[in-house]
Amino acid sequence: MEGHVEHQKAEPDRLNRNTVRALVQILGPFLFVLSGVVLHGYIAIVTRGWLAPWSQVPDHLRPAVGTWQRTVNDFFAESPGAALPAWLVLVISVTLFVRRLLRSQERRLLLLEFATLNTLFVLVDLALVVPAHLLADLLLEQPLPEGDVGYHHTWLAIVVTVGLLVMLFRAQAAGSLPKHKPMSDTAQALFVGGFLLLLFLMRL
Repeated sequence: MEGHVEHQKAEPDRLNRNTVRALVQILGPFLFVLSGVVLHGYIAIVTRGWLAPWSQVPDHLRPAVGTWQRTVNDFFAESPGAALPAWLVLVISVTLFVRRLLRSQERRLLLLEFATLNTLFVLVDLALVVPAHLLADLLLEQPLPEGDVGYHHTWLAIVVTVGLLVMLFRAQAAGSLPKHKPMSDTAQALFVGGFLLLLFLMRL
């Protein structure tokens, strides 16, 4: 009788484990690729806005040709400079993923870990760059001229983003998954549940 009861209890546990594994197998690759696309697109957008701030203003309002501001602006305003930071970030992230893939015992969850870190980077950077822009403007002499653009407005946002990228790469290199001992089913369920909660918060 006790064996029958234990068997009945084991069935839901086995079902839960199979559900978690199915979620990981289905969500992992899709969300990993999606987060990589979002990361690449985000860096491409901020590159044009912060490293080429004069690209959207008339030529007579831009720095003179030959100045370092104009040289940097023109490099990042057009290809290949405009795409270089985004591809560099993506290549570094994928390289770290492959390096971790060769060492990790939790390869299915590794996809979700990188997807989570990429998503967190974008969310945190978006939350910090707005105050960074405002603070940079407050440090300037007031009132600001109408239509005034340049690196004196974007430098702090650039510093914040570069700092967060360093933190992202360090987290991706170090990792939170065990290298030699497989993660328990409970830990896997918590990991997947945490990522699903993050996706839900992104929709709010």
